[in-house]
Amino acid sequence: MTTSLYMVIEKFHGGDPVPVYRRFRERGRMTPDGLRYVSSWVSTDFSCCYQLMESADPVLFESWIANWKDLAQMACLQVQRPLNIGARFSANARMPSVASSVSKQMFCAMVSIWSAPRRSRSSLA
Repeated sequence: MTTSLYMVIEKFHGGDPVPVYRRFRERGRMTPDGLRYVSSWVSTDFSCCYQLMESADPVLFESWIANWKDLAQMACLQVQRPLNIGARFSANARMPSVASSVSKQMFCAMVSIWSAPRRSRSSLA
């Protein structure tokens, strides 16, 4: 089975990464078999983490996200490396639909995360 890459956008509740990293230290990443961590980056204000994951089955994200939903909101987008992407699409080719490659639940989670108003840390005090 062919694996795909996914960018996971993780927004820490209240912009606070401490509970997430505490759980990670205690329990590890808690990924199901078949879901593999590749790499990650954290925003400069530590309110958001971007994780690159790999899986042949996007349904595996549902159980993984359930392990973290009390501490962060997550959205998953299927991505690909930019190698030779220009050659894949001619000037009149139609780009593939992003929504078709993301489960409905993940897409809805992504929309709710990015449409919610952002609260600043000072408003949480």
